[in-house]
Amino acid sequence: MFAKEKKLVASYWLLLWASTNIVVTFFTVLSFLIDRHRFRFPERTIFYVSL
Repeated sequence: MFAKEKKLVASYWLLLWASTNIVVTFFTVLSFLIDRHRFRFPERTIFYVSL
């Protein structure tokens, strides 16, 4: 259905965006773990949703 080249490009794009997502999530969790008291009600809820 799709050419091998297009499948390869799609898999590279998915790898790129998945890696970016993992890095952003890691920094979100790390910043939360470093100073938990800084995040009060609205921010803490957003953190839990991001997990």
